[in-house]
Amino acid sequence: MELKRTRYYKWTPKMQEELKKLYVDHTRQEIADIMGVSINSVRRMVSLMGLKKSKEALSKIYSRPNSGQFKPGNIPHNSVMSRKMSIRNDHGRLQKFIRLELGKWELLHRYLWKKAGFEIPKGYVLSFKDGNSLNCVLSNLELITMAENLQRNRKDPVVRSETARRTHLFRIDKEAEKAHLQAKKREEKQKKKAADKLRKQALKDAERAKQEVLREEARKKLAAEKERQRLEKMKARERAERLKPDKFRPVDLTGRIPLRIDSKTTVYIRPDQDPNLVIQKYQNRNAL
Repeated sequence: MELKRTRYYKWTPKMQEELKKLYVDHTRQEIADIMGVSINSVRRMVSLMGLKKSKEALSKIYSRPNSGQFKPGNIPHNSVMSRKMSIRNDHGRLQKFIRLELGKWELLHRYLWKKAGFEIPKGYVLSFKDGNSLNCVLSNLELITMAENLQRNRKDPVVRSETARRTHLFRIDKEAEKAHLQAKKREEKQKKKAADKLRKQALKDAERAKQEVLREEARKKLAAEKERQRLEKMKARERAERLKPDKFRPVDLTGRIPLRIDSKTTVYIRPDQDPNLVIQKYQNRNAL
C-alpha cells in the first residue's frame, strides 16, 4: 500500500503578504481555494506568522449563512405531514389529534363532526357515548351541555368515564414504574455502598494485618538483639573472670615450721610432720 505524502508549498514573501490580507475576513478553507494551496499548508503558515482574527472579524464570518444552516421556509425531514394522527394526553384524558396543516392540530372527533356538516352550538360540547375518547366515530358522538359534561367528568368513582379510568390506571402504572425504578436505583446505591464499605473494611483489615506482622517482626528483632547483648555480656564476664588474677586466701601459719624444698619453693609444715616425707612428695610431683 502506497502512503500518501503530504505536499508542502514554498511560501514566497508575496504569497505571505497576500495571506496576511486575506486572513482578515476569510476562512482558511476560502484562502486555500483562492491561493490554490492545501488547507494544512495555510494552517501551518498562519501558525508560523502568528496571525490572529479580531472579534469583529470572527463575528462577521460566523454570521454569514452556509450550506449547513436552514434557509427561510425550510421544512425539516421529520416534520409530520397533513392528515397525520397522533394520540396525546390532554388534561388527563387520552385524545386523538389530526394535523390539518403545518403547526395546526385539531381534535379528531371535532374534525369528523364538522366534516360531516354538523355544527357545535355555543354552550355545547361533543361527548363520547361509551365514554371512550379514542373511539372517534360519528355514531359514538353526541352533543351535550357543559353542565352535563361537568357532571359526567366529575372525579367520582361512580360516574367516572372509562377514558378517565384508563388514564388514571395509566398514571398509576407510570407512578408504579417510576417507584420501581427509584427503588431499583436505591437498591443499586445501597449495594454499591455496601460493596464500598466491604472493600474499605478489607483494606483496613489488610493494613491491620500488615502492621501486626511488622510489629511481630520488630518484637522478634528486639528479642534477638536483647539475647545477643545478654550473650555478649556473659562472654565479657567470662573473659573478665579468666583474666582476673587469682585471689589467695590468707593462711594461718602460726606454729608452722618453714621447710625449703628447692631454690623456688618453700612450704610450711606442722611440727608433727616428717620433713623427709614432705620433700619426697614434692620431688615425686615434679618428676611427673
